[in-house]
Amino acid sequence: MVIGIIIIIINVLQTVNCKKSNANACKLAKELEKSVNKSVNACDNFYEFACDRWQAEHKIADDHTSVSLFSLTADFIKGKLIKLLNSTFKTGKASEKLRKLYSECMNIERVNERNSQPITAFINEQNGWPVLLGNEWNEINY
Repeated sequence: MVIGIIIIIINVLQTVNCKKSNANACKLAKELEKSVNKSVNACDNFYEFACDRWQAEHKIADDHTSVSLFSLTADFIKGKLIKLLNSTFKTGKASEKLRKLYSECMNIERVNERNSQPITAFINEQNGWPVLLGNEWNEINY
């Protein structure tokens, strides 16, 4: 299957003028082509041919256990989302509420100051949680 993908990439690069195109197929083909180690004969060591350069360029971060195209995409989207939530432009009530919630969660000083009070208050409003109430928990009122 990997051989087929590489053949398709090479075919796209050769048949479409990807030097001037921003089409998604060309972007993907260019990105995948950068991963191929052309100095290695695919018949001698296909894994090194197909994966060597990608692994060299995509080191595993300290806070990750692995790296993949999926994790890189997730990190990219997370970065965009954080940038959006930290921005100040007006987008609507729902977005403003989300931005406010995010801002409050990221205010570590305030979170530490309030400790577990917000979640404890919420749990108490729901008639408590037996694990937290211990002997005070009343099974009949639950």
